[in-house]
Amino acid sequence: MALELQTVDEVDTTDNFIVAHSDADGISAAALYLIANNIDIEKVRFPEVFGDYVTPNDIMLDMTPLEGFKGLCIDHHPQHPENPEYQLIWDNVPTTYIVWKHFKENIPKGHWWKVVVGVAGDGQANVLEPMFWYMFPELLLVSESRYWGGSSYKNWEYPVYLRLASLINAAARSRNPNLALRKLIEARTVDDILEDAELEAYRVQLSKRVSEIVNKEAKVYSLGPLRLVLYSAEERLGGRIAHRFWEEGMTVIAVNQQTNEVSIRGDLTTLLVELLNKGYGRFGGHAGYAGGELTNPIGPSTLYELITKIFGGRYE
Repeated sequence: MALELQTVDEVDTTDNFIVAHSDADGISAAALYLIANNIDIEKVRFPEVFGDYVTPNDIMLDMTPLEGFKGLCIDHHPQHPENPEYQLIWDNVPTTYIVWKHFKENIPKGHWWKVVVGVAGDGQANVLEPMFWYMFPELLLVSESRYWGGSSYKNWEYPVYLRLASLINAAARSRNPNLALRKLIEARTVDDILEDAELEAYRVQLSKRVSEIVNKEAKVYSLGPLRLVLYSAEERLGGRIAHRFWEEGMTVIAVNQQTNEVSIRGDLTTLLVELLNKGYGRFGGHAGYAGGELTNPIGPSTLYELITKIFGGRYE
């Protein structure tokens, strides 16, 4: 599916924007794209709706475009049409990695550790070339801190590369991806992100909020291999909430009833994306991880509807 990338001179951003997914992968991809092409951060937008854009000729990173898009899309999600009306640069690795592969000659090597932030943020650090670990061994150090466990603080130990992704994601999930992008672009070393007090404050607050929802507020319903989690939050916490309720053999549908945002985690993610796209809303993602937004509310009875469709063998 991958096509030959336009040269920098052919990609005109004078009247267009860079629109990116507001997660660690989308933010890191945008950071590297701006660095490689010497584009001002003011040209970046993070749409509320996945795949939305400002102008039809925008440059889209880490999203599947909505109808009418004619620009350049660099992405790894599988929901693109076979013959898109837009130029598509596609690969089966996180978008940050794709951007680096195509623009690395224009990205100073001192910024290459930022590739790891985006790739790890999408849970695919295993696809990275060994070179990255040799170049930046500090990414493999273990970082220790504390988080709110619901009734007390507990120790949190993660490799630095995962902590970096967590810090960028914390700002994004708090609906401040522009701050995360600016911090990442301006960072000269790993420590600049690791020791950033503002990002750490977002991470601590988010951890506390997730624990409150998981331990006190969420309503959970299960039927067969499906688990529905209903909660309300101003932040984008779906992925974190779904992960906390996931267990082997279960696929979790976490629904933010305040915003209608949905996150799906588990073996049946691809199946549920197909089912939920038929009348419930717009969903997309990749194997094991997906999300979207509801156009029609769902509740406990929806589990029965989905199970009936699955076991009824209905395939359209």
